[in-house]
Amino acid sequence: MSTSRTNGNAFHPKKYTPNTPEVLCELCHPATAEVAKHFLPTITETQTTPAESWIVHDNACGYGEVSRMILEMDPAPAKKIDIVGTDSSDAMIQTYLKLKDKFASRLDGQGVSIRAEVQRAENLAALSDESFSHSITNFLVNSGPNPDLNVPIVKEVYRTLKPGGTAVITNWNQIAHADAVIAAHEGTRGKDASPLLYGMGKELLNPDHLISSVVGGGFDKAKLKILSKPVAAGASWKTRESRRRYCGLMWSVLGPTLKGWQLEDEEKWEQALDILEDMLPKLPGVTVSDEGLLSITLTATIAIVQK
Repeated sequence: MSTSRTNGNAFHPKKYTPNTPEVLCELCHPATAEVAKHFLPTITETQTTPAESWIVHDNACGYGEVSRMILEMDPAPAKKIDIVGTDSSDAMIQTYLKLKDKFASRLDGQGVSIRAEVQRAENLAALSDESFSHSITNFLVNSGPNPDLNVPIVKEVYRTLKPGGTAVITNWNQIAHADAVIAAHEGTRGKDASPLLYGMGKELLNPDHLISSVVGGGFDKAKLKILSKPVAAGASWKTRESRRRYCGLMWSVLGPTLKGWQLEDEEKWEQALDILEDMLPKLPGVTVSDEGLLSITLTATIAIVQK
């Protein structure tokens, strides 16, 4: 998962929060990890004993949720696990490499290696053909502003996967907070404004679009297995300060348009947050507990396919 597809506009409103790995983790936690926790047992269900080795590509690895879930599997899926993380964001890669500290005991002679490098998913030039036994692309395909890159991304997954290897490619098919983000966008910019950079899904949320990208990238549709998994992202909603913080993070990540941030966005920043704060708890799939915890339902489409 990465949000590094950008529009090139250098202007940011004063109250904008940079999209650091820590911010994305706070906004998404624990949803993306829960999706990985769901599909990993599926790709090992035919194993009666640990495999000799896994060579894994964590594609658009973000801050490392998929790799972390693999390394926390008990029992381990393989006697030897080599993981290569790639992301187009150097900041993401630097955060990802902190996994080496977290799993230092596993890396010291325990059959585990982790490395990572900056690579764009649609052009994995540094990775050789047929390198990986497993390739996992968690929330990149259909999740960015350039849907024309979806098939090239999957083609690179196909190219770098060993024959008989397993690819997992995920996308959201329900985003409960989407209508609030769209309302903030249209309410502060008008309905004719430049589209949101991340689009909030619309037709791209349809699982058929993910399937089309997977098949367009070279995989056999007959070998596809499709899963659906509802998960939730959570945040404190108890105080006005906590509500404004979360809405500010959400708008910072999901609010930019294809033309980038404009001066008017700075002037209407608080108005956008007002709309988010008002709408979010009223939306289907969004709840607020008695303890003041906001829970946002997200449903993932998971494509699992062998080469």
